[in-house]
Amino acid sequence: MYTMAALVQNGRTFLLQNFAATVSQAQWDYVGADDERLPRFVLAAGGGEWVDAGLNGGGLALLRGGGLADEGAAFAGQVLSLCRDVGTALDQVSRWISLNPNMPAGHIMLGDSECVAVLEHGGGRVQHEVVTGGFVVRSDYSQFGLVDNGTQNSELRYERLLEFTEGIYAWMPTLDGEDVVERCCAVLRQEPLCSEATSSSAVIEAGDGRVDYFSDRWQTHRL
Repeated sequence: MYTMAALVQNGRTFLLQNFAATVSQAQWDYVGADDERLPRFVLAAGGGEWVDAGLNGGGLALLRGGGLADEGAAFAGQVLSLCRDVGTALDQVSRWISLNPNMPAGHIMLGDSECVAVLEHGGGRVQHEVVTGGFVVRSDYSQFGLVDNGTQNSELRYERLLEFTEGIYAWMPTLDGEDVVERCCAVLRQEPLCSEATSSSAVIEAGDGRVDYFSDRWQTHRL
């Protein structure tokens, strides 16, 4: 179960998501850089191998919905460790999905300070949308016919987050980053977006290197 959105306006990019974590015992952790890999702050399990969401030191954010602790979660970790921008990550993710038709259907969102991209995938097929000024919203509700519809009020959750995202996008010119994050955090903890099935919430400000995440309370990490 997941509901996600991303907004990009004049070099400011925010991604937000509620989800039932798709990897068991997932938790937010910082992973340092080495000679080839970027530092990153990720929601991960399996020693950081299986990643559901995160932000890296290059300014690339990633959210994923659908699937389990699978190869897709492992590949998401690789993307965040190596890619610095949406364009590079989008090419790699699209190619990987097409070569792995057994990957469970779902959505992946990518964001940097310049744009956001959302991919819907299933059965090795993938469609994507790139936005350089505007917003996108997704849930486990299909936009392109590649994801099964109707799971746990997915359409209702989609409509509520769309309503919120439209409103806050219009207000963004008058809000600083702290205001945007605070409002996003508040809506994610309200019904119908939040339920007993919700295991984690996150708001990522890609350009500012900030991740706000909720498990038992809201916390902030800066890269």
